[in-house]
Amino acid sequence: MYINTFKYTPKDVSCQLCTEYVKKLGCTALCCPWLAERIEAGVVGYREAVLETFPHERRLF
Repeated sequence: MYINTFKYTPKDVSCQLCTEYVKKLGCTALCCPWLAERIEAGVVGYREAVLETFPHERRLF
């Protein structure tokens, strides 16, 4: 069994390191491909993660 012991830091999950990031436009992804890692690093809170996962769900507002 493999257990991941690596702890992500905000520096590790910076949006500028993402493959979907375009310098002049910012993030171009429809949904963050590294959302789990960003949550673990504490960059994104639970509320932001839910709203990013379901952007058009009016009941969440």
